[in-house]
Amino acid sequence: MIMKYVRKILFIICLICVCVWNGIAQNWNPTTNWPYLFKDFQQAVVYSTIGQTEKTIEANIHLEHSTLHYVNKEMVMAADTKGIVKVAMDNRTFIFMNGELVELIHTEGTNALVKRVLLDEKKFNSASTGAYGMKMETSASREMATIQRGGIILSQMKTEQEGGKVFPIKTDYFLLLEDGKKIVKATKRDIEKSLTEKGNIEFKAFMKQHKIKWKEESSLIKVLQFFNE
Repeated sequence: MIMKYVRKILFIICLICVCVWNGIAQNWNPTTNWPYLFKDFQQAVVYSTIGQTEKTIEANIHLEHSTLHYVNKEMVMAADTKGIVKVAMDNRTFIFMNGELVELIHTEGTNALVKRVLLDEKKFNSASTGAYGMKMETSASREMATIQRGGIILSQMKTEQEGGKVFPIKTDYFLLLEDGKKIVKATKRDIEKSLTEKGNIEFKAFMKQHKIKWKEESSLIKVLQFFNE
């Protein structure tokens, strides 16, 4: 009986350790040495408009300008994205919006909700301030320029992954309306600016009915539904 309880307690302890470890593994922040969306390069499927072809590569998303990087013979290269329709990786789908890769969150008819993760330049430059408020001779673009151009050895980058400066990021949501012909930032202010006077009246009633919370994805999906009614 005692051994039974001991085994049960050990199992619980192991389970807690696994959960804690997973939390630590997932709770990481990009740095100027590793300014990527994912901690490791992922197997990605690239969909091209040329004959609807697919290609599997090892890829990641560089967060300075939300661009696609891939591994070619151990070298990290910036991808030529001409003709690419979408990229699938980590069970997520990414599409292009004004030349930037954004995550496709939800679609409603010809409309879509997307998420963009980028370097927060304001916070980065603020963190790069030296003693007595004097600006240091660095900038996000200067420190990451060689990485953005590509041609860096992956193993070298991995050894320096945890180093560098903190890489603050910001997350924004957008509504792609009418098959992407119209892009509206998913904020109350920007949406109201995009609507007619009649549309604003209807939207106010919609927000009241659905109790929209602008920082919650589930609420933003409801907002997308408004444009599909």
